[in-house]
Amino acid sequence: MTRTALLRTATLALLALLSCISTVSAADPLTATIVERGIYTLDTGERSRQPSGVMTTTVSNLCHILSTTTIPARRNLWFGFRYRLDGPVDGTLVTLRLVTHFPVPVKPPRTSKEVTSYERVIGATVGVAQFTGYGFEEDWEFMPGPWIFELFEGDRLLTQQRFMVVRDNNEPALSGDGRLNCFAMTRLDGPAFNSQAL
Repeated sequence: MTRTALLRTATLALLALLSCISTVSAADPLTATIVERGIYTLDTGERSRQPSGVMTTTVSNLCHILSTTTIPARRNLWFGFRYRLDGPVDGTLVTLRLVTHFPVPVKPPRTSKEVTSYERVIGATVGVAQFTGYGFEEDWEFMPGPWIFELFEGDRLLTQQRFMVVRDNNEPALSGDGRLNCFAMTRLDGPAFNSQAL
């Protein structure tokens, strides 16, 4: 084999190796896994009405009290889910889009048009379980039917969670053996059922 042929072969091998390294990095995309869903108790803090008319609320001290996707439409009841992001580097802060689809077109307070969904940008940390949800605080929010939460990285759907909201006056029962799954949160910003809650 001539020296030129040997150099060409070595260059091609090096390029193939570099291609594999970059493919491995691209093979670790951001993923989201839902780790629990249902009804929560929590403490609410600062509230802020968004231009969409949806109220956002800072929440803390979340307790998961019932694993369910059937949600009674009841004032001050919070529902949602915790999810974990996995990707190339734990601890990395990423920007996601949270889209909440309502079951019917609705006109929130201080808005001029009906909406079928609410979208907001949220920050999330790779490798850390986080919460998002919604709390029924205003009359316009009591809409029975499917509520769908979607998390996107750019235009790529990472996960979605569907809840069926029903008119129900019964109190929810505790899940499992009655022990609560509570976790402390120093601060999360979000809508009125938002921790990144709406």
